[in-house]
Amino acid sequence: MKHTLPPYLWIALAYLVIAMLTVSHYGLTWDEGVQSRYGELVLRYYASRFADRSAIEFLNLQLYGPLFESSAAAVYRFFPEHEIDIRHALIAFTGFLTILGAGVACARLEGSGGLASLALLMTPQFYGHSFNNSKDIPFACAATWFFVALLSLLERKRPRDVVLLGLAGGAMLGIRVGGLLLVAIAAVIVALTRERRLLVGFTTSVVIAWIVMVAVWPWAHANPILNPLRAFQASTTFPSRYPVLFESSFVMSNELPRRYLVEMLAITTPIGVLALAIIGVVVCARRKNWPLVLWMTVPIVLFTLMRPNVYDGIRHFLFLFPAMAIAAGIACAFLAEGETSSCCSSLRFPCSRSAQCSRCIHTNRPTTTRSSVERGAPRGVSKPTTGSPVIAKPRSGFASTRAAAPRRACSSRQTTTRSAV
Repeated sequence: MKHTLPPYLWIALAYLVIAMLTVSHYGLTWDEGVQSRYGELVLRYYASRFADRSAIEFLNLQLYGPLFESSAAAVYRFFPEHEIDIRHALIAFTGFLTILGAGVACARLEGSGGLASLALLMTPQFYGHSFNNSKDIPFACAATWFFVALLSLLERKRPRDVVLLGLAGGAMLGIRVGGLLLVAIAAVIVALTRERRLLVGFTTSVVIAWIVMVAVWPWAHANPILNPLRAFQASTTFPSRYPVLFESSFVMSNELPRRYLVEMLAITTPIGVLALAIIGVVVCARRKNWPLVLWMTVPIVLFTLMRPNVYDGIRHFLFLFPAMAIAAGIACAFLAEGETSSCCSSLRFPCSRSAQCSRCIHTNRPTTTRSSVERGAPRGVSKPTTGSPVIAKPRSGFASTRAAAPRRACSSRQTTTRSAV
């Protein structure tokens, strides 16, 4: 049996090829000089065995995790004449990993991974920033893989999932400490499961993440607990103010209206992706797949309530675009299947399939047939369980679901199969 690469991998590789061919066409951002200098000073801090503290005293950059900046500096130090191109190539590589991660996550949530990757690739805000934004694109990459690792931990609870979640979380916090918000969301999701093994595993992941963050962040060495929390507090009350163009007028960044983020997301996201993302969030909410729902909604709600100081458009919220792309992929698969579960009923989609819809395997009252019990449940059909209140278990594939044993009908009416017609 021939194994083919998933569509999302092809799409991510296509982006990588295009990015490497065009990366030299992109110019500097206004703060890229100080960012690269910060990375060099961090390397000097470690090379001097923690004696050179210039990285901690350089402007206010000690408030930012230096993981990407120091990694880039470690690479271009061997080719200093190509410093900018190397930095941009590494940023684009994190963009590639983000597109790949969005496809992987969407496929695990029963969506179209290929469409999720394509939706993210075709989002202008993400594509443009993926060449010279050394803070928000790497952060979006780490956040995406943190989400993938969280899905794996919730589903499988393996020790390696604990380690992967910790490493992804450490990378996320080592780039921008604001990732504590996503860690808190994950903590709520895990707590709702009330599974002791899962709680212990997630706690271990948080410890690993904190160790990784502190290890790469010189300022955190002085106080590994309080300094990261001080940086998080500073990010919510950033003192510098800048004029931001909004609705044909310049508004100071700390005085933006509550609708700013929602409106900017609406006008900068392709309309098809935006519409599918909204449908996908509703579908996930009805399926009780809370990780994606909370990833998309909590930051928007908090911005609306707290009105933090943001500038440069919505670059601080670029990590929402992978979530929107994943939701769009889920909606695409949902609409393509013509599902008729309670999700479909709430959205008023008509039944377009002649037999059992695939969503019925996630009902609260599991059903079995004599043949499936005698032969063993066919591949793609999970054993009867009470289900998780946090995330529904994904199917192994659409094809295997169609070949599975008959299940409960979509509605109380008797359905007619194609062969009977």
